[in-house]
Amino acid sequence: MAQTKRNWLWFYAVLGVLAVAAIVIPFFVMPMIHGLEPLTPDKLQAARKMWDRYGPRDYDMEYRKKGSVSGTFVVQVRDGEAVSVTMDGRPIDPAGYRYHTMPVLVDDLERFLEMAKKPDSPPVILRARFDPQDGHLLKYIYSVPGTSQQIEVSVRLRRFVP
Repeated sequence: MAQTKRNWLWFYAVLGVLAVAAIVIPFFVMPMIHGLEPLTPDKLQAARKMWDRYGPRDYDMEYRKKGSVSGTFVVQVRDGEAVSVTMDGRPIDPAGYRYHTMPVLVDDLERFLEMAKKPDSPPVILRARFDPQDGHLLKYIYSVPGTSQQIEVSVRLRRFVP
């Protein structure tokens, strides 16, 4: 009888450790692995100002998105406007080009921050990293712990030189 109780104690101890790990890993370990910092309105505003000042008007960008919509997008931007967008190698409808520029990716982050500030909003993890030279987005992770809601975006940007 005492042996059976001891086995159950071990079971609950292991279960407790796994529960703690399920909380610690998304909040602390994963962002450290990715080198991402918590996103604040001030950091986002600073990156936006830097992009407005130093960001190129002509660039080629590839970004990978995992989450509600997953895929690899390749975008050509000229004079601040997207002129070509493919998703997983297939062209998308030109009417949707405007949703695939660097400022729009940053707008998405701003919307996530606004949603997280609402009183009835669940706690979210929102971490990002920006280029120190021109402020363009390098990577972000948005997730709602305890749900399957997660978006991860990684960006590679190259200035276009004619």
